[in-house]
Amino acid sequence: MEIQNKLGLTSEFALRKTLEQADRYPLERLKEVYHKLLEADLSIKTGKYGAELTLSILVAELC
Repeated sequence: MEIQNKLGLTSEFALRKTLEQADRYPLERLKEVYHKLLEADLSIKTGKYGAELTLSILVAELC
């Protein structure tokens, strides 16, 4: 229940599916993805690249 509350999930089904998905990704991959998300956020907020281009690059890097 604690995890469910922290994630803001209201159903047991959503919690179960979330936990199943979490088991599929190693911690290092999650850190890499999080870092890329931060880079994309910074690029958009500083005006380095437009939002559409930044998100296109992000998707390409994550696939």
